[in-house]
Amino acid sequence: MSHFTTAISKYFDFSGRASRAEFWWFTLIMALINITASILDEVFSPGGVGVLYLITAVFFFFPSLAVTVRRLHDTDRGAVWILIALIPIIGTLVFLYFMLSGTMPETNRFGPSPYADGDDYRISPVGQAPREPGFSARPLAPVRDGVPIDQLEKINALRQAGAITEEEFASMKRRILQV
Repeated sequence: MSHFTTAISKYFDFSGRASRAEFWWFTLIMALINITASILDEVFSPGGVGVLYLITAVFFFFPSLAVTVRRLHDTDRGAVWILIALIPIIGTLVFLYFMLSGTMPETNRFGPSPYADGDDYRISPVGQAPREPGFSARPLAPVRDGVPIDQLEKINALRQAGAITEEEFASMKRRILQV
């Protein structure tokens, strides 16, 4: 539910990045609300205009557009890629692939990763094995006595938040320290 409220709180915010979870939770809850409104319209006004559905559709238009643009940003694509969905079948499939693609863990031209704090960091790109929390393709700084301190701090924060178990923490720590 927090992903939905985050998307709503960024009603007109087309900058930054939205995680895959934020996009899909928002889409699911929005669809459920729209379906409920449509059913209520049919119950209270059979064959009528569908006022409740119209109100919800208008209300969700900008947040839906904004979270979609931020989701594209998260995959390092500009907002113009939203137009690919207008191409029948192939465009829709490509757009769906973009929305299913994993978060880039590194900072990209649109800002830092929405999982920079370690929240749900294990989500991986479509077709790739999950990355372990705290690991990146590029070296992290600072390094003291050959030990990447940032990585140790990240996995410790994940352990303290309960995102990883003690066993996972110990395994990752051994990997970082190459023991």
